[in-house]
Amino acid sequence: MERSGYRIGTIVQRDQAYASIIHRHMGESYPMHWHDYYEIEVVTEGTGQYYLNNESITVSPGFASLLNFMDYHAMTATTPMEVLLLQITPTLFPDELKDTLLRENNPFCTELDEDNLKIIRDLVYAACHARQKAEPNYQLLAYSAVLYLLTVMSNQEAVVLKKQAPSLANRALGYINKHFSEDISLTDVAENCSVTPNHLGAQLSHTIGMSFSEYLTRLRLQNACYLLSKTKASVKSIAQESGFRSATYFSQVFKKGFGCTPREYREKEMSQQNETR
Repeated sequence: MERSGYRIGTIVQRDQAYASIIHRHMGESYPMHWHDYYEIEVVTEGTGQYYLNNESITVSPGFASLLNFMDYHAMTATTPMEVLLLQITPTLFPDELKDTLLRENNPFCTELDEDNLKIIRDLVYAACHARQKAEPNYQLLAYSAVLYLLTVMSNQEAVVLKKQAPSLANRALGYINKHFSEDISLTDVAENCSVTPNHLGAQLSHTIGMSFSEYLTRLRLQNACYLLSKTKASVKSIAQESGFRSATYFSQVFKKGFGCTPREYREKEMSQQNETR
C-alpha cells in the first residue's frame, strides 16, 4: 500500500477522552495518518492488515494497539471489520501506566482475551450511546473505558510486528524524532539518508502534510509542553532541552503556537492540576 499519510485533526479537547466505533468493508482501508494525542485501537470483529510505522501485522479480534504521538498507522480490512477507537489527551494519561506501556515512547501492541474484549466492547458501546444522546456522563464512560483497557494492557505481553523496509520519509522521521533536541537541519537529515535536501523535503511534505521545519517545531513544542507541565525546570532549561536556540526565541514560537507564553501555560497547567486533586 502507498505509505503517504497525514495528521488527523485533534478531536479530543484538553482533559478529555473520546470513544468511537468504526466499521470497514472487505478491502476498505483508512490511509496512513497520525495524531497529536494518544490512541488505542481494538479489533472486535473481522481480520485485516495493520501498518504501524515501519512494521505490519495481520490482526483479528482481540488485537489492541496503544499509539503515541506521531505513530504512523493504517489498516486494510481483509474481511468486514469492527474497530473500537479510544483517544485520550496527555494530561489524562496516568503516569504509572505510561511508564509501563510506552517504554522509550514506542507503541505497544497486544492481544486481549475474549472476556476482556467483551467488557471493553460493552464499555465503548455505552460511551458512544451516551455521546449520541448528549448525556452528561459520556466523558466518565469514555474515560472508564480508557482506564480499564490501559490497566488490562499493562498486564499483557507485547506482540511482535513484522519489520518492513523503512521508506525514505520514515527513515528521516526516525532520525528527526531521535535528534529533535539537537541543532539539526534538513541538510543534516538528508545527508543521513543519502539524498538531496530538496528530494527529502518533497517526500516529507507528501508523507506528513507539512514541511521539515513545521514537523521539527511541533516535536520540540510537544516536548516543551510536557516538561512545563511535569517538571519545575526553568523556561531557559526547557528551551535548550527541547532544541530551541534561546529562551526568547522559544517564547516567541510558543506564543505563536499556543496563544500564551511558556510561563502562562505552566501556570494554567498547575492551576488545573490542583483543581482536579
